[in-house]
Amino acid sequence: MATNAVSAAHWIAGVADIEVCTAREWLRVGRRLHSLPLIADLFDADELSYSKVRTLSLTATRENEQQLAAIAVGALSCSSCLISASISWRGLGGV
Repeated sequence: MATNAVSAAHWIAGVADIEVCTAREWLRVGRRLHSLPLIADLFDADELSYSKVRTLSLTATRENEQQLAAIAVGALSCSSCLISASISWRGLGGV
């Protein structure tokens, strides 16, 4: 399908009626999920919200993915709690 969009983000923004910056973020998260298979599987199974996946995509690596995913599906119920845990993880040398 031919389009005049200058990027994938611009095309998504036009089709979904969202801001280009939001479309860019969706694409960034999607790209990160390729290297985070456990988090991708949990998201696919509706065990993680997009908000949590977005937060994890900023911090998670192959080395810490399992631990951070366990925190995300565990006792923490909100994305802001996960942000605090991720920051603490980095502060403790986890990343």
